[in-house]
Amino acid sequence: MQAERCSPIASEVLGTEPRVEPTRALALYVRNPLMKELALKAIEGSGGTAVLVGEDELDLGQRLLAREGVFAEYASSVIVSALLKLAKEGYFKGDDRVTLVVTSSGLKGQYSEGRERFSLGGTKLEILRLLSGRDMYGYEIWEALKKPLKYQAVYQHLRELESMGLVEESRREGRRVYYRLSEKGETFLVNMGRLFLKS
Repeated sequence: MQAERCSPIASEVLGTEPRVEPTRALALYVRNPLMKELALKAIEGSGGTAVLVGEDELDLGQRLLAREGVFAEYASSVIVSALLKLAKEGYFKGDDRVTLVVTSSGLKGQYSEGRERFSLGGTKLEILRLLSGRDMYGYEIWEALKKPLKYQAVYQHLRELESMGLVEESRREGRRVYYRLSEKGETFLVNMGRLFLKS
């Protein structure tokens, strides 16, 4: 599976014109894959196929995985869109069992202005953990963090976490806006805990 905009391997398998253009799934933007010949050999030898996924299909895979509590970057969540395409084309038999491997966490990237960028770091994780205990407002979170950062930065983190769907406004008391974990945020923290327990 590759993005339609960058498809040096998939296009060869499918017999289509390859494209090498930037894609929102940055980890899939590889102009000259080092192991291209090996990949082609493996696909042919296993009787496999390739799938091209459009830019407009990247969000779908990420959203569907998020419903299961899996926070994945585009380059990993694209497998869901590929699976749906293959299913629609009748590629699978009724009793086929399919495994999707998510190899890259959304912790390494969030999406802004159509590009991936790093955005879920230590401070945001600490804020999520604080909010797992109770609803809090920005200045209160800043005091609890005990970090050398301006309290305005906490509000920036909260806005970004809100745009990612991990926190939400719970109530207002005068000028104070209280935040809580969203359902997605709670699931995310549970899965993070499992991840750390395994490592």
